[in-house]
Amino acid sequence: KSDAEKRELERRDKFEEYLNGDLYEMNVEAARFILSKIEEAKRQTKEINPNFWQKDRSNKLIWSIEHVFPEGKNIPKYWLKMVADGDKEKAEALQEKYVHKLGNLTLTIYNQSLSNFEFIKKRDRKDSKGKNIGYKNQLFLNDVLAKKDEWKISDIEKRTKELVDIALEIFDINGK
Repeated sequence: KSDAEKRELERRDKFEEYLNGDLYEMNVEAARFILSKIEEAKRQTKEINPNFWQKDRSNKLIWSIEHVFPEGKNIPKYWLKMVADGDKEKAEALQEKYVHKLGNLTLTIYNQSLSNFEFIKKRDRKDSKGKNIGYKNQLFLNDVLAKKDEWKISDIEKRTKELVDIALEIFDINGK
């Protein structure tokens, strides 16, 4: 292979490694950018065309990054049971390893209203007007989440791989 091909392959591997890492923890804005680009590229309908950088009157972003498996220190019992069969230490170790992965991140409106809720409550959340603000918000990013009844580590791993592949395709970094 030529030096240019080797450099291109090296860039692809580095980007893929970055995408598979703790993306949110490394760079929140890069995580938002990648999630928004995936959504833009894969959106099935033009009726939903959110501006993921739009701010409200108090200058807070309307769309925010949501951790499906919560990032908070006190993991609620519901999540302990779902991800680690109730084992707190195991859940904390899994949280540390997976919480900031691309596959555990999505975009929702005002994620503070989703908090550490149970998965189904996050999935089905609506605002006061009955509009879906949880995972049933019709974004491509949330299609998988909207159809699930639970969220396990295997789901994070699978979704991370899928989103990384999409990102590599979008940014045309395919190693060819």
